[in-house]
Amino acid sequence: METRFRDLLTEAAQLAQEYHHDFGAALKPPPAITAFRFKSAGAKAKQPLPPKVAPAKAVNPAIAPLEKRLLQTRRKLDAAKAAG
Repeated sequence: METRFRDLLTEAAQLAQEYHHDFGAALKPPPAITAFRFKSAGAKAKQPLPPKVAPAKAVNPAIAPLEKRLLQTRRKLDAAKAAG
């Protein structure tokens, strides 16, 4: 039964992808089905976040606040990219 379920779900995903390709719109499942999720083949997989690197000590005290602000902005940008 599990194999049949997976086969049917795979077929449904393929049909939804073909429908999207042919008509340019997403094929919606019936309202009773709430757990069906479809990702098109063109969807990008999430990329792993780069390892965090500790900022280097600034030689000039006037540059330190700017570097801190730059680091915060980069973190916000990474978070926004991850959120989509």
